[in-house]
Amino acid sequence: MIDAEWDREVLGPILARVATPSPTAIAFHEAGHAVVARGLGVEVHVVSIRPGEGHLGVAVQGAVGRYDDFDLGPWWEHPLSVTSVARSITIALAGYVAEAMVSPSASSTGRPDVSRAAGTEAVAQLSPSDFALLRAAEAEASPEDDGSAAWRLAEALTGSVSEAASFLTLMRASTRRLVHERAEQIAAVAHELLRTVVLDGRAVDRVINKEIQ
Repeated sequence: MIDAEWDREVLGPILARVATPSPTAIAFHEAGHAVVARGLGVEVHVVSIRPGEGHLGVAVQGAVGRYDDFDLGPWWEHPLSVTSVARSITIALAGYVAEAMVSPSASSTGRPDVSRAAGTEAVAQLSPSDFALLRAAEAEASPEDDGSAAWRLAEALTGSVSEAASFLTLMRASTRRLVHERAEQIAAVAHELLRTVVLDGRAVDRVINKEIQ
């Protein structure tokens, strides 16, 4: 199923930029994951825009909820699974929507590319558990993009290509709404990421709470 609004409002601005996203675009992408996760009540452990093998940044979240066995019966009879899948998909898609907020001019200017060595001071200040989560996330980063991950979850939940497409259309609309409602918080977290490169969950919460006040 073609989602013309999604293609126009989200993917269009991203694809219009150069093949390699700027640090600003990457920061907004990862901030989108983190801020929307917190808005859905999901813990954020660490967010980073340090590039590595197969990734340009990572956002490490806690558990989104419980998944039932998808083979137990019709998916709509398992509200806990639906809620957990919806949260996972929304967090995954939020990166795209937040990245699309970055104007081409803002994306092409500003600080140079972030190096792997950047953020050394911030990494050194992480707790041992957050540091371990960051290293694991960087090591296990998958080439699968967020959109493909969202599709895989929707199809696993519904067991049907057509129902998965309909479910994703609803999720895309709700994700756009959540991101736009939290645009100022996302921008604030993104700007802090550009300054420090790595943020732990407490730092993310401090930035979000400062914007709410």
